[in-house]
Amino acid sequence: MSFPLATTLSAPQGDVRIFGTVMEWTTASPQQVDEAVRVNTEARLRALKIGLLIMAGLALLAIIPAGRLPNYLPGEIPGDAPTGSRLRTG
Repeated sequence: MSFPLATTLSAPQGDVRIFGTVMEWTTASPQQVDEAVRVNTEARLRALKIGLLIMAGLALLAIIPAGRLPNYLPGEIPGDAPTGSRLRTG
């Protein structure tokens, strides 16, 4: 399966020339082009899977510090309650 990669180049005068696909510029045979596209597709898919796995790992690691947060529900803490730095001792 071949994916056409359309390319556009712009000349200094501003006219635009469209040149077919990038793969037409090579001296590779159609089988080599198909193999190159297959290898590229597999590499991109592998990179995507690795990236998603890393993000999932970071999300799991974020659970550890989040587990230390207090279990307050809305309305349990009055709005005028003093904070730790404002308490007087003595």
